[in-house]
Amino acid sequence: MPDHARPSNLSPRSERPPAPVQVPAIPLSPSVSGLSSGKASLVLAAVFALAALAVGLLTPTVMPSGFLEEGGPVESGTIFLYLASVACVVMTRMPGLTRTDKLALCIVLLSLAAREADLHKAMFGISILKARFYNRYGSLEQIVMAVVTLLPALLSMLWLIRRGARPWWDAVLSRRAPALTLMTFLIIIVLAKAFDRTPVTLVSTGLMASVPATVNTVLQSFEEIFELMLPLLVMLAVIQSVLIRATPASPDEAGARDWSVRVHIRRNRQNRFEPHIELEAKWGGNRQSCMIPPTTDFDTPEAGTAHALEWVATWQRLNGQGRLE
Repeated sequence: MPDHARPSNLSPRSERPPAPVQVPAIPLSPSVSGLSSGKASLVLAAVFALAALAVGLLTPTVMPSGFLEEGGPVESGTIFLYLASVACVVMTRMPGLTRTDKLALCIVLLSLAAREADLHKAMFGISILKARFYNRYGSLEQIVMAVVTLLPALLSMLWLIRRGARPWWDAVLSRRAPALTLMTFLIIIVLAKAFDRTPVTLVSTGLMASVPATVNTVLQSFEEIFELMLPLLVMLAVIQSVLIRATPASPDEAGARDWSVRVHIRRNRQNRFEPHIELEAKWGGNRQSCMIPPTTDFDTPEAGTAHALEWVATWQRLNGQGRLE
């Protein structure tokens, strides 16, 4: 679709410019632009998948067998990273998240850390996350204690789903980086569980009489390494949510020189129109560009264009430089 932007629409206006919270983010630095890209989580997943394959093939000939076992370095590192992700959520100011949202998110992350530390088995010697505990092994008192223990995590997950499921899905359709990272997080959880269950499934379905040791080690490596990646994805999503909203006071302050802007209006899958703003700036004698994600969508291309032009006009009034192409 052709661009709808026209330089003539950028004449100065007498009204006040939009408030800073309405101005889209500008990840100007090439390194920052890459980190805030929707592909960052996929790159991280690919790197960890290669690492998991290598570790699985090298265990136990090169890597010690305890590296992937319960209480080993990988599991301990996963617990530490979950605690670091909780600290990241607590210490980071993320627009759009209330204190209740952050509390619920922290409870879910702490619950995942507790599961990784096998605390779900410590109460009664059997996992309180399995159905057979409730219909076969657990007494009434034990079941009540288990439900009370799990209730904060369940309520927190329900709260987050109720508050964020629809906005998150809309953001996924718009290919916004934090939403895509959360999608990767959910996919990795499913894959890690699938790798964990694969040996049992292969034997129970009769596909294999027994799983070879090498195959079992590779599957265990994928499970443990993928679980190690989960808290890193959480921290990446937090960083991305900050980067795409952290607008510098001016292009000069951000280190950019000779910057220009292009406006593109695109139709999304919901048949609405999104203004994409492409910023090009000079860094160290070389020109770099990045695409600023849309913050919302509109019923008509004209409305999307007006929003984008208002953004560009505000920046030009604030900085007195740059051009629209």
